[in-house]
Amino acid sequence: MNTNLKKVRLQRKLKQSDVAIIVGISIRHYQRIESGKSFLTQEKLNKLEDLFEIPQRVLLAKNVEEIPKYYHDIDMVQKTIVYSIR
Repeated sequence: MNTNLKKVRLQRKLKQSDVAIIVGISIRHYQRIESGKSFLTQEKLNKLEDLFEIPQRVLLAKNVEEIPKYYHDIDMVQKTIVYSIR
């Protein structure tokens, strides 16, 4: 099951290799994270959050039920992501 991470990355017109380099992990590791099959350390999660300016819980959510309601109206970018996974 995929996370929002891929949607956000594509919206920002970034390649998996771009994000992997910025975060400091291998491309394969990033692919596994994007598909929900692997995890990151808190330090690496913080880098993803800083890169995309979106909370980790929204980035890594697999469905809208995993996103706390208080995140649904943060701003238009996050709204688009939250409602695109319905």
